[in-house]
Amino acid sequence: MGTTSIGARARRAGLVFVAATCAVTIGVAAAHAQAPLGWSGAVQADSSGGAKGITAISCPSVSLCVALDGNGNALYSTSPAAGSWSTPVLMDSGHSFTAISCPSTTLCFATDNHGSVYSSTAPASTAAWTPEAIGDGTTQLNGIACPSTTLCVVVDNVGDVLTSATPGTPGSPSWTKTPVDVSPVHPITAISCPTTALCVAADNFGDALVPATPTSSSWPGIQLTGDVSVLALSCNSSAACLLAAADGTVYDTANISASSVTWSWTDIDNGNPLTAASCSDVGDCVVADGSGTGAVLESDNAAGGQPLWTQTTIDSGHALTGVACLSAGLCVATDNRGYTMSATLAAPVVATGAGTVSSQTTASLAASVNPNDATLADCHFDYGPTSAYGSSVPCTVMPSATGGAQAVTASLVGLNASTSYHFRIVASSGVATGDGADASFTTPAPLKASPSISGTPALGSTLTCKANVTTTGAETISYQWTRDTVAIAAATSTTYVIVAADETHHLACQVTVAGDGGATTATSGYDGVPSQSGATVSESVVGTDKRGATSVSAPVTCSRQATGGCAITLALVGVKTAHHQSQKVPVGTATFKLAAGAKKTLSVSLNAAGRKLLKKQHTLAVTLTVSGTLIGTLKATLQTDKLTFTQKGKRIAAHRAR
Repeated sequence: MGTTSIGARARRAGLVFVAATCAVTIGVAAAHAQAPLGWSGAVQADSSGGAKGITAISCPSVSLCVALDGNGNALYSTSPAAGSWSTPVLMDSGHSFTAISCPSTTLCFATDNHGSVYSSTAPASTAAWTPEAIGDGTTQLNGIACPSTTLCVVVDNVGDVLTSATPGTPGSPSWTKTPVDVSPVHPITAISCPTTALCVAADNFGDALVPATPTSSSWPGIQLTGDVSVLALSCNSSAACLLAAADGTVYDTANISASSVTWSWTDIDNGNPLTAASCSDVGDCVVADGSGTGAVLESDNAAGGQPLWTQTTIDSGHALTGVACLSAGLCVATDNRGYTMSATLAAPVVATGAGTVSSQTTASLAASVNPNDATLADCHFDYGPTSAYGSSVPCTVMPSATGGAQAVTASLVGLNASTSYHFRIVASSGVATGDGADASFTTPAPLKASPSISGTPALGSTLTCKANVTTTGAETISYQWTRDTVAIAAATSTTYVIVAADETHHLACQVTVAGDGGATTATSGYDGVPSQSGATVSESVVGTDKRGATSVSAPVTCSRQATGGCAITLALVGVKTAHHQSQKVPVGTATFKLAAGAKKTLSVSLNAAGRKLLKKQHTLAVTLTVSGTLIGTLKATLQTDKLTFTQKGKRIAAHRAR
């Protein structure tokens, strides 16, 4: 604010007074809201403070609060909601602590009434606090605010603001003093810095001091109605601010950083002094009465157009000296005899919704969560094959503290197929937890193939396995050929070439579908492989026959799978009749050697016996046997007018004789 004349103060007062007058009307008409906090009974935390009691408290988390008393003692609690506190330890002999600010759970700063700042890097222990003289050794420091570990702002009793970017470094000139309220001198009674970019101070003459930045040399003032003494101040990160005065009034604004600040002015304590205030980042505010009534006043819309306040007596007959509230839903108050009172918001209200299955391995979960004005520390779904769950997944979006009942979802992956899953919603503010009811869903069965085999079940033939199933990108298909239900080594492709070891055995194809939360295996039908009549190769092809007058020819192909090639024998057998009996007579034979994969037309001629029979009988029945290359036996019967080929007793070709 700099040096300010009496005239300037008067002009500011006139500008603000109109808004304040309107706000008074609103405040008088405002109904009291239901108390959102549930307070516990008073617990004696510090018996060493005597009549001075606990003078300051800061809670950097729901699992740590640090308090100071008027006799220079420090104490802490790692379970403040339960009211369990450590034994006080003397840190500032002969002096009284006045304020404390803990930017983290491992760093706290405190001020005393003789111009020193104390720091601790282990506040949750009995380790000593390190002093650092930043004033003249006699001037009382009234307040401290440390929005980060690298910024602290202190205000004193003679209108000075002291700032440091390296607090807690004794012996280093790290503090800068700026006189901001010295003409005339007014004690600056309170300071609040919710962020490193926003600080607000207040004095005992009704001014709110708002600099452009916390390290600015100019702290312009906004005067409240009258010359009221502000005893407590609290702002949150959204720039909403509350100033509590010695006459029981509170001044609220939704945005202290606005170019034109609008205030509401409400008498909430019938003229009693308000000695402490704390507002969380979600808008809940608690103000403490210092007159001895032991009352706190609460509002969850303190910066609203018509703020509603509720008065609750939590420490009857005693003056409250401090209060610290967290957006997680915890508040702790202190009094002038060393007692603490704690309060928590109600647990989040949760309702488990439906589980929707999208595949064998994925599902989505839905639920409803009402944080009950607390910033949630956790929102997740428990899930598993039983109601004991065993796994969890976080909510996709954390519900807003003040959003009421809100829909939340989560996605599950990596599930098992054909499995029933239980799930529930769980939401926690850090001090209270809401568990939803159990619900369930079941994943579908995994895909299953219906394999079939195509191809000729013969040596050297290629069989093909068809899975006959439609898959997505999530599934994989694998194949395994079996011989008489026993897996064939390395036979894991969609095709299989029949080998000699398969003769007289049955082949089948197994298809396994995996990757969709399970694995299913199905087996095709079985193909039997017949034995080969003297065959030494796995495959032959016989084409169109050709016959000359005294010979029979057949095109033959030696299989590519024939090791060492093929030995082919063509044999002609005739039948003659003597004494009314039929006799078989060899009428021609020939043996050939073919390389693997070679194709050649082979011929066998009638020998002398055969030509003689043909000439004598004019009709000659001749059987042509091709061995070593075929499945079974290929026979050619030579008649007077045609040559007929049969295989396994079935007619396969007929040609007229020439």
